[in-house]
Amino acid sequence: SVYSEGLARVKKENKWGFVDIKGRIVVPVQYDWAGDYIKGVAKVKVNNQYGLLDKTGKWSLNPDYAWIEEVAEDTSVMVIKNGYWGCLRTTGE
Repeated sequence: SVYSEGLARVKKENKWGFVDIKGRIVVPVQYDWAGDYIKGVAKVKVNNQYGLLDKTGKWSLNPDYAWIEEVAEDTSVMVIKNGYWGCLRTTGE
């Protein structure tokens, strides 16, 4: 299925967003890149930085990172900021 956790990525004019199963735009088509939703958040790229969005399009983790890598075992992610790696919860803690 192209849907991940009830939402599908859509691309229009080189920007990405998300629609629900009825085709309604849930997260505006405004991001440079978007990954699938995993554990309630999706990794997106904007202005060459990565962040995490919840299913309503609100930032779970602001787009302040050079890279975000999901950690499959829990709700943590590995991030790179200013050349340093760190580990954060998807809630930004």
